[in-house]
Amino acid sequence: RPFPYARPVVSAHAEEIAVSRRRTVAEMDGERRRIERDLHDGAQHHLVSLRLTLGLVEHQVATGDLDQARTWLAKLTGQLADTEAVLAATADGVSSLVLAEKGLLAALRADLGAAHPPVGFDDGGLAPTRRFPADVEAAVWFCCAEAVGNARKHAPGAPIEVGLVERSGALVFTVRDEGPGFVVDPAEVGSGRGMRNMTARLSAVGGRVVVRSAPGEGTTVEGTVPLPAESRSTAP
Repeated sequence: RPFPYARPVVSAHAEEIAVSRRRTVAEMDGERRRIERDLHDGAQHHLVSLRLTLGLVEHQVATGDLDQARTWLAKLTGQLADTEAVLAATADGVSSLVLAEKGLLAALRADLGAAHPPVGFDDGGLAPTRRFPADVEAAVWFCCAEAVGNARKHAPGAPIEVGLVERSGALVFTVRDEGPGFVVDPAEVGSGRGMRNMTARLSAVGGRVVVRSAPGEGTTVEGTVPLPAESRSTAP
């Protein structure tokens, strides 16, 4: 004859299993979304650069400028290696090896300087070794890459400038292009996948992002992330 408390114990155990399964499914779904977001924000940035470089090499070969073609093919080899590293790092949950090892400023300099055409970068006077919390660095790095990718897509050939500055206890980044600009519709500006990803990443670290644009005046994406008191600069 079963003990009188056997049924409640079995029922409680079944509920624990159900809760555990739901938690596991939620974690797997969250990880899937993270990988999808990281591939879109990280690897896609490098793939766009590869496509632009290949187009340049094709043009140089067609016009007989073989010396320049060889030079850019050598750079293409390096870009392929960078893309492979980003893909491998994404699988490990790290977006950029340089970002993890040397910090946000070094990662932005490496990525933007290797782009074709190169993207301007203003470090706002931050020390080269300045580090921020890992989640803040990752969020800002992803958002800068995403905003640069969007600028190249919607304003091809236009000069692009990325800026970084620390002020009032916050880290602020700007990505500005000198493209044709557009009329900002508040109802649509956050509807694209890129903006959704940027908003999600910055919201996770307490930040926000805004887009300013007008026809003929280019477009600026600005993000602000508050810094923990212990991470703020003591410089005036």
